[in-house]
Amino acid sequence: MLAAYLRLSPGGPSREAQALTVTEALGRPVTEYVDGVAPGPGLPARRQAIHSLSTGDILAVADAGRLGISAEDILSTLVDILGREAAVLDVSTGDSVDGRSSPESALRFAMRAARAVRSEKATGLREGRKGTARKGGAPAGKWNVAEAEARRMWADLSVSVHEVARIAGTSVPTLYRRFGARSRIAAS
Repeated sequence: MLAAYLRLSPGGPSREAQALTVTEALGRPVTEYVDGVAPGPGLPARRQAIHSLSTGDILAVADAGRLGISAEDILSTLVDILGREAAVLDVSTGDSVDGRSSPESALRFAMRAARAVRSEKATGLREGRKGTARKGGAPAGKWNVAEAEARRMWADLSVSVHEVARIAGTSVPTLYRRFGARSRIAAS
């Protein structure tokens, strides 16, 4: 059996794009298992796809990152697929992992998939912020002190960046994004 697993997400490719990628690579339509944007715990369609696999079957994905939602999830999924003596195929690269694959190649596959998931999540976050003035981090209205007070402390080089973040109730990266380098502020 040859089947496809499609995982939809805000930062990822559409169902149509994934299905087209798989169909073109395989040269024919196959049974599709699709998890929506908010599929619920455990990606139920993926679980169903894995349970349908038998020895020698192949589960195709448009790219390795579609296989799961985190590195741990992807590794666990690979273990489940290999435990059924089946294989997974990334049609975008032609890479596959099956019971004959070396542990190194399975780990490379999983690491590439995890990088794709991280990239997809970052894309989703960027897309969510489009059209807003937000750069990331907690809004100043949620800080423990007014933004002007935090800016004054940020300009005072005798106060450590960690102390400013603790008092302001935000993170050091947020302060750098909001106020820039401390030496530049102190000089102005």
